[in-house]
Amino acid sequence: MQSTKFQRQSSFRRGGVIPTAICLSKATISVGVLSMSVHAAEVGALYQLACLMLGGVLTVLSIRMISVASIETKKWSFEDVCEELFHPVMAIVTGFMNACVCLGSAAGYLIVCGQVFVVVFPTDDATRNLFVVSVGIFVCCPMALARHVGFTRHLAAMTVGALILLVIVVAWYMGEHRIDESVTTESFLLGPGEATFVAYMNSINNMIFAYNNQFNVPQLTRELTHEPSRDGMTKVAILSTSVTFLLYALVFLLSVLAFGVAENQKDSLILDLMPVREEIHVRISLMAVMFSVLTCFQLHIYPIQQFLAYLVRKARGCSSDDEKADVVYFGRSLTRWYDIFCYYQPPGHAGLHRGLWCCLHQFHGAPHVDHRAPAQG
Repeated sequence: MQSTKFQRQSSFRRGGVIPTAICLSKATISVGVLSMSVHAAEVGALYQLACLMLGGVLTVLSIRMISVASIETKKWSFEDVCEELFHPVMAIVTGFMNACVCLGSAAGYLIVCGQVFVVVFPTDDATRNLFVVSVGIFVCCPMALARHVGFTRHLAAMTVGALILLVIVVAWYMGEHRIDESVTTESFLLGPGEATFVAYMNSINNMIFAYNNQFNVPQLTRELTHEPSRDGMTKVAILSTSVTFLLYALVFLLSVLAFGVAENQKDSLILDLMPVREEIHVRISLMAVMFSVLTCFQLHIYPIQQFLAYLVRKARGCSSDDEKADVVYFGRSLTRWYDIFCYYQPPGHAGLHRGLWCCLHQFHGAPHVDHRAPAQG
């Protein structure tokens, strides 16, 4: 009985296959789900499904390739893997690209939070801006300080449930208002026939964004228990991609049927549901979307912090393993304290921080000694 109880308690442990897959899928299931139906209404459900299926297969292959590279090199960030396999310049280029993508996504999440806030609580622009800033400072920043991506596994599971609630609300809307009059079999499967080349390319871009979670793969590979393995990450890749595919497919299929094709579709599901926002379950689903977006924020901030930390390590001439021998302040290594500051300090301050590092290391002759930690015993 005790053994069974222990297994139940540890089934959702940090580093398990299921929680790791949920964290990985949560990095993508957020803002993209709100605009998926717009593209499907332009190019048709068949084209959108084909793009999602192709993207899913490529995502599984890419996750496996990245995890294998991390396991073979024993490096747990894109920067360190690229430096080991190629050149430090390639590591900097890769890290910069990841940081730019994640920074844009994080900013988009805050914008969506503001949009949901205005829909649920009609207010002016000043109040909305104050809300977005407050959320960024008091919610996103503390969450972004988590050292392990798996720390958000419970929140990630709740947010996947929140998006399932959004699917249920869209299905309710379709049941209440019937299938939109603009939807026919041909327009549903192939689109209304007015889509341009740009519309098809935008659909592909949205598909890429739907599976854009590879920047967290090295860290999640390291956190996999009991030890990083190819088979374990292959299972994670298949499970996370399947969850992403099912949620996106259900949302855009139901949304096209409920809200119509072409100009009948608004820019996002938030605007589509605005006419029925007074319904309590619609309000709850929109708030759940906001919660989902905020949880996703940390998963996109982590690669930015990781890139800044890599730049600081290279400026100090340190390897990725130097933290074990680094000086400790209040139970945290100096490297970890700088990792925390990376969330708040702009990259332009690197020169000042490098000078502080040099002063501190000259002051401490034995860097492995904890000079600030309380005496033991």
